[in-house]
Amino acid sequence: IQRDYYNDAVAFDSSLQEDGETYNDVAGKGSTDYAKRVAKAYMARYATRKRLKRKPTDEDMARIHNGGPNGYEGKCHQRKNKCDNTMRYWERVKEVMEINRLYDSHFGQK
Repeated sequence: IQRDYYNDAVAFDSSLQEDGETYNDVAGKGSTDYAKRVAKAYMARYATRKRLKRKPTDEDMARIHNGGPNGYEGKCHQRKNKCDNTMRYWERVKEVMEINRLYDSHFGQK
């Protein structure tokens, strides 16, 4: 998680620092549980029905996570490299989601 992402999440949900947590707790090999809380706050801020004017999809959330608040936008002609990056990231996320779905259907919930 990049510092700007973290700062946005904390600005939205100050409880992320209630127990003295800092960016260092999520950077590099920081806490996975804490990183999930930060990501949830970031999505609660940016991946909303009100902001997107529709229900956010898994693709929207993956692209926002990877490309920032407007990473979900399909306006690739304006920032082609960023759009390409968020689309490549979404393709990787989609593959993992499919693998997890197949695993769950074969072996039951993890």
